[in-house]
Amino acid sequence: MAEATARPSTDLESSPLLTRVNDGSDIDPPRRSFWKRLSDPQRELTLLEKLLALLVLLFLLLSAIFIGLFSGSQHKLHEIQNQPPVTVTKTRHSTSYGTSTATATATATTTQISTTTVVGPAPVPTPTEVPLPPVTPCLTPDCILLSSSILQALDASIDPCEDPYGAFTGGWLEKNPLPKSKGKYGSFNEVAKNNQKILLDVLTHLKASEEIDLENPEKEAERSNLLKLKTVFDDCMAEDHLDALSYYPLVPLIEDIKSLFPVVYTSHDEDHEEEDDAVFDAQEIETDSKHHHDHQPKHHPKHHDHKKGSKEEAKRRKDKLTKVLSYLHSKGIDSLFSFENEGDIGDDPQKQILWLYQDGLGLPAKEYYAEKTYTDIYTEVMASILSTVYNVSESSLSPQFWPSVPHPFPFPGVIPDEPSDERPPSKDPKSSPVNAQILAKRILALEKKLAKAQAEPEYLGDPSKSYNPVKFETLEKELEWLDLRSYVSSFAPRKFPEKIVLTSEDYVKKVVKIVEEEDDIVLQGYFLIRTAMSYASYLGPNVQIRQDAEKLKNTLTGVKQGNRPEREEVCLNHVSAAVGHLAGAEFVKKAFTGDSKNKAEDVILNIIDAFKRKLVKLPWMDKESARLAVRKADVITPKIGYPLYPNTTSPLSLQRYYSRLVLNKGDFLGNFVRVNEMDKIRQWQVEFGVLRNRDSWLMNADTVNAYESPADNEIVFPAGILQPPFFSAKWPSYLHYGAFGAVAAHELCHAFDNSGAQYDYEGRYRQWWTNSTVDAFRERAQCIAKQYSEYYVLDAEGHKVYVKGNNTNGEAIGDSGLRIAYEAWQASIKQGDKEITLPGLPYTSEQLFFIAFGRIWAANVAPASLVAQVRSDPHAPNLYRVEGTLRNFEKFAEVFQCKKGSKMNPTQRCELW
Repeated sequence: MAEATARPSTDLESSPLLTRVNDGSDIDPPRRSFWKRLSDPQRELTLLEKLLALLVLLFLLLSAIFIGLFSGSQHKLHEIQNQPPVTVTKTRHSTSYGTSTATATATATTTQISTTTVVGPAPVPTPTEVPLPPVTPCLTPDCILLSSSILQALDASIDPCEDPYGAFTGGWLEKNPLPKSKGKYGSFNEVAKNNQKILLDVLTHLKASEEIDLENPEKEAERSNLLKLKTVFDDCMAEDHLDALSYYPLVPLIEDIKSLFPVVYTSHDEDHEEEDDAVFDAQEIETDSKHHHDHQPKHHPKHHDHKKGSKEEAKRRKDKLTKVLSYLHSKGIDSLFSFENEGDIGDDPQKQILWLYQDGLGLPAKEYYAEKTYTDIYTEVMASILSTVYNVSESSLSPQFWPSVPHPFPFPGVIPDEPSDERPPSKDPKSSPVNAQILAKRILALEKKLAKAQAEPEYLGDPSKSYNPVKFETLEKELEWLDLRSYVSSFAPRKFPEKIVLTSEDYVKKVVKIVEEEDDIVLQGYFLIRTAMSYASYLGPNVQIRQDAEKLKNTLTGVKQGNRPEREEVCLNHVSAAVGHLAGAEFVKKAFTGDSKNKAEDVILNIIDAFKRKLVKLPWMDKESARLAVRKADVITPKIGYPLYPNTTSPLSLQRYYSRLVLNKGDFLGNFVRVNEMDKIRQWQVEFGVLRNRDSWLMNADTVNAYESPADNEIVFPAGILQPPFFSAKWPSYLHYGAFGAVAAHELCHAFDNSGAQYDYEGRYRQWWTNSTVDAFRERAQCIAKQYSEYYVLDAEGHKVYVKGNNTNGEAIGDSGLRIAYEAWQASIKQGDKEITLPGLPYTSEQLFFIAFGRIWAANVAPASLVAQVRSDPHAPNLYRVEGTLRNFEKFAEVFQCKKGSKMNPTQRCELW
């Protein structure tokens, strides 16, 4: 995007500022120097002279700072070189950024400590054959500060041939300790925090709402959009008010669930305790899903058994299950399963149809259900929540807490402007008491069964396994306890799909049996727990339900209980979740100007060109497969900056997008209920059954991330990631390609990884490579999977938790695109791209390319967070994303002169591209 103002000058344009151009106006020889006139003026200095003086002083100050930093670094390096070999204890940190294909994944991080012996080091060796840098380095303030930031990120005591991650991020890790309130904090988080400061500045300086100006639609739209942003933020910041409300904003949801899924509770339930069933057998849970058997309790409850009831009772149960699940899903509460709109990859990838996903667990991965530490804390949290939700009543609430949208879900119909004064009579909570501890154990047992039934993550990422289209009538018959037509009608009346894609046929069969055999009191408790956990973060900090939810979250991420992130950061995250496109618009206004978009696009297009050149030379890919691969690369669409639906730069477009979202000041939790409802309206009434709007994105403009969509054959880079240390339009190209280029090549390679390679150039799922090429690809991909399976992290007790190589395979293949980014950079130099040298850095441009790649992965993390990542995330820990990628790229060993057989110069590599 072009900028109206003049671009900053570079070092090549700095001379005229210091050299007077003789235009014939100087008729008073001899000339006094600028410094002489500054120190001993015979007349008042001109405005230009004052400005020059200020710039010179600033330059001298920055130079002094930089020289000091560089001298300190060199002194430290000199001392290390003269030291004998020492034993160094290194704390290895890692994080993961959520680049994704069609669906996003959560990230988690941690710390690994190991002890090794290193010799001297590590002055970085100079390669024998590298391009000579320009004679004159860049001495602008920007270049000096950039050099300083690179030096501060490094650890010169670590040999990059043994530990490139530590060498390239060690300084940053030391200067950025893990905050007490976080399980991870890395460069991605740092960029996100800086991005949020822009929105925070807008919100804190926003004046009281101006008068409505109907004569200026653009201005009125801007006012309306800012009001939505401020409403969410201000309500979130009002923690005293949220505490005063207690858990009452949640009560209407709780009471609705009890009303929609009523149970007849008897005292016999208190005798039904699962005893030893509360803990999974670790070996049992890791068994392949096709060998799983439903876990049977040691004894059954003595109260009424619905399975032995009449057809009328079965029909009533089916009716209430249908109502409660449609209600929960309409509020964004995942329970048992979920539906998403995705392309019909087997027919028309652009037509949005329903995909059914497994869902509804309270712990992040099935392995946690096998560990008593986590099941005990989860049971304790659930028991505390159940004690609250089973002892609340709507009868004491004022109408302000009543939900504005009654069941069934608001389709068809109009959302009322005002809540109704008529509410059904509330039951006395004492009439249906429960033993919270016993019920919590039984809910845990239910979730264990669901976890065992769920497919592994790598299974879901493989379209050959997860694309299972079935006729609507077929699924309707299989889900015996759900009225599928009524369920769909509650969202999209008179709009039944011809087919639905099952991502796991086995899960559907098993969940049918699990629900059929489960007691209603357990299902009701499960639904209430899912509701409370989904909305706990919108309650006050001293409300027990929120504290319970935070206790579980902190345990899973390794955060000490009681530590909370800054409230402003939390509220800005809530703003992005509620009205993310509005937040992205404010970011784009302030931070995505100049020629950033054009520079980023040049990098991406050069990488695509380099990849096409590479494809025809791959020894394992035959000519026909290479021809089709080049064809696919040709039509890949890069998208940069921000979405056009809604148009991020148009206040009117943004206003229309959020026109149906009603945000009431003072109703923080209720506003998020309505946010989720509007998301479902858009999913079912706007997107379902029609062609996808190609101007829409899966991310907001300020997101620090990127993704590739295989069905759409596009790679997307929000403006949020086009910030340092990933990108700056002012940087030299080796940093562009080493940092942002690595991200771009990563997303491009996703289109050809173990999943993306199954989609053709139109986004259809089919085999378009020859059998021999497929076999050769799988052999090389399996080499990478085996390599990563040997990596491990340490949990808080020092136990090894190994990376799942098959699960991380696609992301590791994406990371191997660094080779393509390197070749694209080299090609850009040959094409005449001007290169600049940064001052004071004892590294070649090739070495700085790899340093730029390594430093974007810097992160301090807690052990529990990294364990969570290894178990549930398709991204390997950052340590191994750097080490594993560079180990397989021989150019790294060459430019750093790593000895043959050293860690980063092995005798055998896993080479794909």
